[in-house]
Amino acid sequence: MNDLRSKLTEKYRDAILGSVDDARPIARAILTRRILNRYKPFPKTNKTPDEFAGGGLIRFEQIENSPNGYLVAPYIWLWVFAEISQQQGDPILRDWEFADYEEQRALLNPVTSLQAKSWQSFENFVASFRCIKSAVIEEDELVTISDVHAGARLNGDIQFKNHNLRLEIAKHYTDTKSKSLTTSEWNVDCSHSTVDVRQFKHCIINAPTSPYGDSFLSLDQPGTENSNEIHQFKLREKAVSKKEYQEEREKSASKNDFFILFTTANCNAEIPKRSGIVDRNAFTNYFGPFAGRAYRSIRNNKVKNIHTVSLGQMRNMDQISKERVNVKTKRSMKNFYFRKGLHMISRILPRFM
Repeated sequence: MNDLRSKLTEKYRDAILGSVDDARPIARAILTRRILNRYKPFPKTNKTPDEFAGGGLIRFEQIENSPNGYLVAPYIWLWVFAEISQQQGDPILRDWEFADYEEQRALLNPVTSLQAKSWQSFENFVASFRCIKSAVIEEDELVTISDVHAGARLNGDIQFKNHNLRLEIAKHYTDTKSKSLTTSEWNVDCSHSTVDVRQFKHCIINAPTSPYGDSFLSLDQPGTENSNEIHQFKLREKAVSKKEYQEEREKSASKNDFFILFTTANCNAEIPKRSGIVDRNAFTNYFGPFAGRAYRSIRNNKVKNIHTVSLGQMRNMDQISKERVNVKTKRSMKNFYFRKGLHMISRILPRFM
């Protein structure tokens, strides 16, 4: 992948260098699915979408017969622009690991021992993607939920100051409702440090199996009451009903918070105010160049089959120790009713995942 990127960069050097000063607005337009007029310069550039698309690296995707549309680019071109911005002293996406193909191969190889990396789960992926979007928007710039979550189906909108977010993981269950803690400080014990959420600098993934939201951040809205942005993830096949959506929102968010549900199912239900949904039909529009990686992160979240799962994969499941896994190979099967035993293990194993 690195070799391919280098060859493409060399082949299209003139076109790339012609866009180097606009790397950040290009990345922002692509990731936030900003609606642009093909004949008008878009913000912080003096070029139109047609001019950017003329080099062949980026495509303008028109909305029906109107002059409006979106900039679209493959993942590898976003990587190129991010690297250029790093060289030019404007390091957008500096913490993103673009060359992730070792991890992608691990996800597709049942023999490989999986590592706990950012692509390993859908929850980590979405929270990381939220941090990416915060990085392509200027620090302290006023934005809206609809800017940051373009491609989602939303009911309502709120404005807040953007901050470049860093990802953290809570050590313990954390109540994600803003009304549960109304003090000016909100300290959460995380893997690397204690984070004051009210500093607006972090997106935090809740502890596994938390009864509250799966990830969250506090929104910087000077002069108003504290509001949180809360994400919940549902990996399922059955469509999400209005009642189920409401139940998920009530356990995770206060009325003044903005709640977004990400699901692999369909959801055509009416959603409450200050709420959003990203269902499987919205993945391409929402994740853009990262849609393929979103699908792969989901694949790794599926419940493993005890009959076919590798020992390496089992060792990396939450709450499955090496000693438990070794039982699978070391326990004598001489007096063990094989089918019944595997059936029982298959029923018990998901409880620990």
